[in-house]
Amino acid sequence: MTGSASFGQGMFSKVQVHTVQQPSPSVNGWAAFIPVDGREIPAELASVLASRPDPTGDWRLTYYLDYANRDLRADVYTYNLLAGFEGRIPAIDWTWEIYGSKGESQTSALTTGVASLERFRAVIGAPDWGKGFDSRTAGFSNPAFGGFGANFATCTSGIDPFHKELPISQDCINAISASLKTRSTMEQDIWEANAQGKVIDMPAGELGAAVGVSYRQTRYEFLNDTLTSQGVEFNDQAIGIYPQW
Repeated sequence: MTGSASFGQGMFSKVQVHTVQQPSPSVNGWAAFIPVDGREIPAELASVLASRPDPTGDWRLTYYLDYANRDLRADVYTYNLLAGFEGRIPAIDWTWEIYGSKGESQTSALTTGVASLERFRAVIGAPDWGKGFDSRTAGFSNPAFGGFGANFATCTSGIDPFHKELPISQDCINAISASLKTRSTMEQDIWEANAQGKVIDMPAGELGAAVGVSYRQTRYEFLNDTLTSQGVEFNDQAIGIYPQW
């Protein structure tokens, strides 16, 4: 074999996508259930609640968590490497090529401004709209074993929907936040060998042929956040987002 040469190519790219959606909607099936416990509410609402057949029953609150928009940031990393050899066989007037290629694309996404449905209900349903809430004294954080090895959260300001001028403290936001993380990976490997050239001279011209072999493998993996995975997280979900299979 004579007249051979090598070749190669490498590519890399990084792309970031940023999208913003309206705040999480605690409405319909994502609404919070509020007990009648003497908390401060408008007089008109108190009158309506008192006129119900069961004036002491819980009532449902429709509320947009407008302390933050839902913010999605996706980082996409892609690379592709290709290398090979090519040449000519003068004795039989054939050319050949052998190469391999490997590529991968990985997307990591983070969605902030999303809230846990159950933690939101626990905080806003606590007395005084959750002001002074502490999960350790409210019966959460592994109460069966005295809080052993458990996480905990507090809410200083509470989440009062009727006094929007009062800022929600950061610990309250942290207590209900459920930032969603997903990752997807696509990989592809290609190996290929080709040869082409003259086989025989025919009366009407040259008869040629081309032969080759190729191997391709593609792999894809998607890792969804546990909170939005159907069949996994059954005692909580993200407000405003349907679970996925």
